[in-house]
Amino acid sequence: MSEYRATQFPMPHRRDEVIELAYRPWELIGAGRLEDGLACLDDSGTWWAISTRTTTPMAEIKPTLRGAFGLIGPSFEFTDAIVESDRVALMVECRAELPGGVAFHNICTFISRVDLDRGLVVEVREYVDTLHSAQTLLPALAAAGVRTPD
Repeated sequence: MSEYRATQFPMPHRRDEVIELAYRPWELIGAGRLEDGLACLDDSGTWWAISTRTTTPMAEIKPTLRGAFGLIGPSFEFTDAIVESDRVALMVECRAELPGGVAFHNICTFISRVDLDRGLVVEVREYVDTLHSAQTLLPALAAAGVRTPD
């Protein structure tokens, strides 16, 4: 045991549970289980995006996520995580081939808050390379008629 007391978790194994739950939506979506992945996001939770700098109810952002991920069929790879209590800074690599053969490759950081008792992600703050997304993903979504938050 380290010389520093864990003030957030009485048991060190909780850290792994927090990471696993925070990553679960991305793991499931990347495995082609879109609806199962979206079900891990609490409908009463919130989603904040750096591109719009606005908070959206999770139930309202899910149709956008469904349209985007359904269109591009992304893969996600866990890179790293920093955990404090029920919050995790989750670093994930996202790759997809967009319509027209355009490559999408973005490193995402999702600052997430989880509810271990309910097994849900209750808050997401999304940080992505907005220029790359604006040049690749947004035109593909617009061409396919996928609505994105303003």
